[in-house]
Amino acid sequence: MYRDGKEPLVKLRGNKPPSYAIEEIYTAPLTSYEFAVEGNAIIFQERYGKFRYENLTVTAVEIDRAIHELASRQI
Repeated sequence: MYRDGKEPLVKLRGNKPPSYAIEEIYTAPLTSYEFAVEGNAIIFQERYGKFRYENLTVTAVEIDRAIHELASRQI
């Protein structure tokens, strides 16, 4: 998620049904969305609505970079 004007550590991608096209999800304006588990999948859905993103993905390179970034932070 965007915090303090900084880009997120990873870019979330998925599709918004009925579309099957995978796109980057700009999460900043989606403050009423939350992650949920549905069957064996994690979805990103509107808390009290019907809009959702499915088939969520992030790149392995971004995950690796995010892990190193978080591990290097002082607590």
